[in-house]
Amino acid sequence: MRSVRLAAVVLAGALAVPTVASAGTYVGLGVGPAPTIDAQNLTLDGYGRTGRLILGYRIMQFSVEGALTAASTSGNVTPSSSVSDLDARYASIMGKYSHPLGNGFELFGKLGLQYSDYAVKNGGADLKGSGLAIAGGVEYHVSLGVGSIGLALEYGLSSATLQDNATNAQTKVDSRQWMLSVSVGL
Repeated sequence: MRSVRLAAVVLAGALAVPTVASAGTYVGLGVGPAPTIDAQNLTLDGYGRTGRLILGYRIMQFSVEGALTAASTSGNVTPSSSVSDLDARYASIMGKYSHPLGNGFELFGKLGLQYSDYAVKNGGADLKGSGLAIAGGVEYHVSLGVGSIGLALEYGLSSATLQDNATNAQTKVDSRQWMLSVSVGL
């Protein structure tokens, strides 16, 4: 009986120890290079920028995170060697698990759903649809007493079946992207 009480006290103490960014709402901004996009034997690996707005809620190591992402890219489409300009918009909702490493560092993984909207400027295609998204990375948190600031580097993958509104043709599109983000825990 004594060992059961001791185990309960240790467990309660471990759960009560506050970690950096252990609970509450956070907001953030992310920037990164243009995504690499693969669609039906074609790859657009261009140059451009991506921006992201982030809103999340965290309890202990678990978070629910929503994000709005916009990307503009221009580059060569291989193997055709043509040049394409593309605007991409994503809305995602993801579950996030963070594993503390110590000294404010964490590894994290995300899994969720993503709505994608691609507008090809010089080809006139307008592709929309949804699919799965997964991401992983490392994050560093600094406690400010009332809140915290986090700096994260992540690599994300998404896969969606998109429909062209003009032709009703469906296309499977995969994208890969790096993102650097800053978040503030409120």
